[in-house]
Amino acid sequence: MRPPYLTVGMRLEVLANLVRRHGVTPTPRYLGRLAFCTQAAGWSSLVAALERRHAREISAPLDPIIIPSHWRTGTTLVHQLMSLDPHLACPSLFQTTLPDSFLSSRPYAEPLLARAMSGPRPMDNVQLAFDAPQEDEYALYRLTGRSPLTRLIFPRAPGQGYFLDGDDTFLPRSPQARRSWEAALVAFVARVQHQARGRRVVLKNPFHAARLETLLRLFPSARFLHIRRSPLAVVPSTLRMWGIVAGDNTLRRGGAAPTMRQVARAYGRITRRLEAGLATLPPGRVATIRFEELEARPLEVMTAAYAELGLPVEPELERAMAAFERNNRAYKKNRYELSVAQRDLILDELGD
Repeated sequence: MRPPYLTVGMRLEVLANLVRRHGVTPTPRYLGRLAFCTQAAGWSSLVAALERRHAREISAPLDPIIIPSHWRTGTTLVHQLMSLDPHLACPSLFQTTLPDSFLSSRPYAEPLLARAMSGPRPMDNVQLAFDAPQEDEYALYRLTGRSPLTRLIFPRAPGQGYFLDGDDTFLPRSPQARRSWEAALVAFVARVQHQARGRRVVLKNPFHAARLETLLRLFPSARFLHIRRSPLAVVPSTLRMWGIVAGDNTLRRGGAAPTMRQVARAYGRITRRLEAGLATLPPGRVATIRFEELEARPLEVMTAAYAELGLPVEPELERAMAAFERNNRAYKKNRYELSVAQRDLILDELGD
């Protein structure tokens, strides 16, 4: 059994607040997970306190590139390709796992986390590694305890439905919590940029699809790279992903796996909201690509996206992307066989 990896790395204070608000089911399965998270949180709190004691305030202009597209559209592939750019920096698996202390804790943490941060991801064949690019949502959840992931990890009740339903912003509801969340995001991006010696940060986070207005206020010059993919691939893959993530990470009994209809409906809602917002931005701020074309011609498609965003593609990056393509030709995606009824259901929900 994998440890509840989404909550590992969180400080004791944040974990205690979550448990107090939501509760943990008192069975060996969930109490064992809580015990594992608690001992990890104690260590995380210690190294975070040590880092705060020696840290100086980091303040610098922030101009991130943001990949906000829906889960399973190819965001990981784009993030991996952009991580090859020597002028850019992507938050890493290590940084998002220990977001309070990554500037100083690696020599101590690496031996402890090496086993957990190896092998393929639970939901696909993408390999884990300390420096592999990772979603900043995991850092935000660990820093604040305020994320839609909370509803996945602490399901409300049997039959609650899809944990993404009923939320149009994916932001904390109270003004105070929202200000704290925003400050945590800005500080995390600043620290990643600082460790990368000032390189522009590339964020990949599907939850950001509903946060466009907030992101533009926090990062007025941000640019966006959006990925479209056939919903007939995205919906079943998302359904499988959340089932695996919930199975590994929940800390209380309750909830139920979403239905294909619920996932399709949320995909449509999230994607329409994102694309409507991106359409209001001027040229040079947004590039849109199709996953199917990216998969077939990664260097050509990424070069065109870079040009749309006003970014240079230098020979070093071309060589790195070409090498990445060669090295990953044997990668096997998960395949999904949809029945006629399932296909019609997805297309009907999306109005296609």
